[in-house]
Amino acid sequence: MAGALEEVLAVNAAFYASFEAGSVGGMITLWEHSDEVSCTHPGWPTLHGWEQVRRSWEGILRNDVGLQFIVTEERAVVRGEAGWVSCQENIIGPQGPRGTASALNLFARNFAGVWKMVGHHGAPVMATMLD
Repeated sequence: MAGALEEVLAVNAAFYASFEAGSVGGMITLWEHSDEVSCTHPGWPTLHGWEQVRRSWEGILRNDVGLQFIVTEERAVVRGEAGWVSCQENIIGPQGPRGTASALNLFARNFAGVWKMVGHHGAPVMATMLD
């Protein structure tokens, strides 16, 4: 199972690399293109289905340029054909720190054996909760 854990962690890292690079193409490659995917950006309602999720990433990556993610407290689990990673997203923008979000990233292995992202949930962490 160690191989699967490493694969899920690699896809998770690719997700943040695509985000930092502003790569819509990277997001398109990483996500499963089905009506079953869902995504909750911090402060947003949950989006369902690939078309809504894709459009959200296109808007975010077009507007939120220059973000850097320092991912900490990364914990991965794989159960059969499903895997998830919980982590803290420490976000730095061009003008400095932008805050921290707790994230849960969900992955499923498709019929070709490739791990695809099927869910992302990000929630802001209040500064007072960190003390």
